[in-house]
Amino acid sequence: MTKIPLFLIVSFSIWWGCTVLTDFFIVPTIFKTIPDFFMAGGLGLKVFTKLNYLEVILAVFSLTLSLIPRREKVLMALSFLLLGISSTYIFYLTPKIQTLTLWWQEAESLGLTSLHGVADIQQDHQFFHRLYVWIDAVKLILLTSGIGFLIFKRNQVHA
Repeated sequence: MTKIPLFLIVSFSIWWGCTVLTDFFIVPTIFKTIPDFFMAGGLGLKVFTKLNYLEVILAVFSLTLSLIPRREKVLMALSFLLLGISSTYIFYLTPKIQTLTLWWQEAESLGLTSLHGVADIQQDHQFFHRLYVWIDAVKLILLTSGIGFLIFKRNQVHA
């Protein structure tokens, strides 16, 4: 019996735990503790960026492991989806939210928040933030499904 499923369970579990810790504890605490919205957002983005790098590493690790044992198609598809999500975060969503936040902050510092274009920036920021949250929910469901699938497969082998 290969140890690869156990490594995948550990990898997915670490990933799941880091996501839950960041999404439900660390970032909300940052926004409750730091009264300035833009300062809190800047720190939150730094935390998410670090998590994004870890996610890409875990996704590549998981995809690599899923290719080794009997080429399990479910695990390959799951790992590929998770790599796609991680890549979307690191190369598109997090930088997009960061840019929109900087534009919003600059407009506010210049007293231009009542202008029509600034409202568009705020709406775009909210859209991409909600998209990030939605994709994070999908990611947690995929990770939970992967952990469940791997535990089920391991129990079948040991039965």
